[in-house]
Amino acid sequence: NDDDDDDNEEDNLGEDIVTDKKVGHSGVPVPDAMCYGAAINAFAKSKIGKGNHKQYPAQFATAILDRMEKLFEEGKIVDQPNLYCYGNTLTAWANHEGDWADAAKEAEVMLERLENHFYQANDLQTAVESGAIRYWYNIVLRRIAESKLEDGPVRVENILTRMEELYFDSISTNSAVVVDPDARSYYAAIKAWARNGHIRDISRVTRARDILNRLISIHEHKLSLRSPSDNCHPTSVCYNGVITACAYTLGDENQKQALRIARETFLDLCESPYCKPNTDTFGKMIQCISRFESRAGIRDEEIEEMFQMCCEAGEVNSYVLDTLKRVTSEELYDKITTSQKLLLSPDIS
Repeated sequence: NDDDDDDNEEDNLGEDIVTDKKVGHSGVPVPDAMCYGAAINAFAKSKIGKGNHKQYPAQFATAILDRMEKLFEEGKIVDQPNLYCYGNTLTAWANHEGDWADAAKEAEVMLERLENHFYQANDLQTAVESGAIRYWYNIVLRRIAESKLEDGPVRVENILTRMEELYFDSISTNSAVVVDPDARSYYAAIKAWARNGHIRDISRVTRARDILNRLISIHEHKLSLRSPSDNCHPTSVCYNGVITACAYTLGDENQKQALRIARETFLDLCESPYCKPNTDTFGKMIQCISRFESRAGIRDEEIEEMFQMCCEAGEVNSYVLDTLKRVTSEELYDKITTSQKLLLSPDIS
């Protein structure tokens, strides 16, 4: 039976990759963490597959890690898995090219296993100083955010909350910082709420904006500590993520609130000392205004004002022009673009 053969093959993943012998057997080399780590890393970077088994690289990596844990517990090998064994297995799932939802769940499980070994590992300092810890968290956050899991946003936000708790615990106890969320961590959570197709009410907007506020708050906290490596300052994509969430909100009352939050977020971005509105910002704001401002006169005025600001910022491109053309009448489009023609670059005017 082919299915039985496949099951048996999967059960034996990793069996013939690393051969293990009991510690102390004279003359027999005993594989250490580097051996297992090299095998795991090889599969983490591999694109191989067999037939319909496109998960094989990640499955092989997981099987080797499981085997290493089991043999260590049985006393058959000296080294327990180090953080890079868990991290590279996690990376294999996060980079998996098959079912994104299943791979996202597997990557999340592996992240939890990684967390359980933080303070037992002898390579913790190396993983922290190299940025590997943050990278592993962020790659899982991104994978879940881009999956189609209905509860993806909640999963991402829970991981982000754990990162914050671990960070602030380190600060409060004056111990070494192990987990240090950065702007990418927060953007993944914002993106998860903004682009989740299962949630179209105002909650996606308020949750995305709340995460942006948390990013601003932790940035201010790090400034107060005069942190030499503050990588938590808000970026344009974080503000744009909130505005994107606003642009795709459904329901009349929800849309009124979404437009208010979009306007507030845009103004906050304009006043930010770290970043400014860009092409995506202006395009999404034009969409929000055109969809949610019901008063025609005010809608046209705001769209014209937004396009003027876009021109003055030098951010007009085909995306902005196409968006403007799509949401305005031909007469209004000609009026707006003609009045701003001197501010347009030659290649798009």
